[in-house]
Amino acid sequence: LHDALPIYLSLNPNHRERFLREARAVNRINHRNIVEITDVGEVDGAAYLVMEYIAGESLLAHIQRGPLPWDRAARIALQIASALARAHQMNIIHRDLKPENVMLMQAPDFADLVKLTDFGIAKILDAPALTFTEQMFGTPGYIAPEYLEGLPPDGRADLYGLGVVLYEMISGAL
Repeated sequence: LHDALPIYLSLNPNHRERFLREARAVNRINHRNIVEITDVGEVDGAAYLVMEYIAGESLLAHIQRGPLPWDRAARIALQIASALARAHQMNIIHRDLKPENVMLMQAPDFADLVKLTDFGIAKILDAPALTFTEQMFGTPGYIAPEYLEGLPPDGRADLYGLGVVLYEMISGAL
């Protein structure tokens, strides 16, 4: 699967550098429950990344068919939490955890295998800022209240999003 930064954003050095930096950051996380990025680069000024193919569908598609049994939701949430723990260990905050960014594959034992995707707006805590102002990123409904109030994001913001996703899996509603 290929993903490219739109050319109008590639022309802005800050956007291009952020895209490449985040792709490289995800590549170094190396966790079973995080999509693997196999290549990152630029061609004719356009930034791109190549990631593993995920044979499955989004968690959102599953939720749209109805609430999940609590035990299945718990097993999915544990895999997401494991992926987030590894990302946080690498000083990376996802900042946009939502059902659309969680893919479910079938493992060899027919259980769900979670793949966390879309680290496009991830925050690398130990990297210098690319702009003078910190922009707010995320999807309404999944953003931690303290982040909305202007506090800098940390791993707790991702855990808040995980709680919202778990509630949505069990209830079928945001």
